[in-house]
Amino acid sequence: MLSIKKTDKKLILYMKNLDVLTIEDLRLILAIVEEGSLTSGAARMRIGQSNASYSLKKIQSAFRSDLFLRKSRKLVPSEFGWHVYQHTKTMLEGFKTVVHPPVFDPDSEFTLHFGATEYETIAVFPRILEILKIHAPKAKIRINALETADLTAQLERLDFAFVPANLRSSSISTMKILEDSYVTIYDEAIRDAPVSIKDFALAHHAIASFDGSTVTNIDHLLAKEGLKREIAMSVFGFAALAGLLRNSDFITTLPKRIASGAFSGLATCKCPLKIDPMPLYFCWETAKEERGKIRWFIRLMMEHLVSHQAGNH
Repeated sequence: MLSIKKTDKKLILYMKNLDVLTIEDLRLILAIVEEGSLTSGAARMRIGQSNASYSLKKIQSAFRSDLFLRKSRKLVPSEFGWHVYQHTKTMLEGFKTVVHPPVFDPDSEFTLHFGATEYETIAVFPRILEILKIHAPKAKIRINALETADLTAQLERLDFAFVPANLRSSSISTMKILEDSYVTIYDEAIRDAPVSIKDFALAHHAIASFDGSTVTNIDHLLAKEGLKREIAMSVFGFAALAGLLRNSDFITTLPKRIASGAFSGLATCKCPLKIDPMPLYFCWETAKEERGKIRWFIRLMMEHLVSHQAGNH
């Protein structure tokens, strides 16, 4: 068992004596020193003379020392009283900082941590970088691979995440960033665009699969038409898919913003199959909304990213 030294015991007893003091008692110490008398200190605190006298007795009893000496009609701090005054003033200034946190300064150096898939990295982050270059040039960006199955746990470590579904809950807030329509991509030097749904189903399809699955929403839509497509190639990412699509008769169907990025130079056409646009949501932990950096970035996205994407939709 750990032993408590005599000096530690004295300190514990001393601190227990101070437990009786309130913030108002500490403010009274400052008022008396700065105003020069109990009467003026009480007036500044807007308390009666008798209440101020009672508080002063309690204060000096708690510190087990006379903090003030009387000279004529004035109270001046003793050597120990001056020591208490200086530390009390520092402590109360610290309380002000807690109650009124500093305003976030976007011109300072700070880091934003995002969770995103390859799609958002290609389709959204170029615009985010443009915005930050103007409004927060010293900001650093960290983009982590996002696993939507464990979003709540990941958001504890991230500032923001991008997801293709509205996952709003009591602990997560969301904002719709965009809706992205689908296009079919192909190499026009090798093949023609699929004109009908049947042509589309009979083509050699290539997909980007991040979990090994080869069944997507397109396959479910084709099944409703009584059709089935052939997945001739599945690769692990969009960049790899774009490279392999060139000089081949494969087609792939992806959100339009991907086509204008990694797949630039390849031909695109409207997909013969009617596919609902893919939504994209910006989300964050609701509990973090009061943090200056988080609140600032949400407003920035509302002012610049949402309006920009809506205008280009």
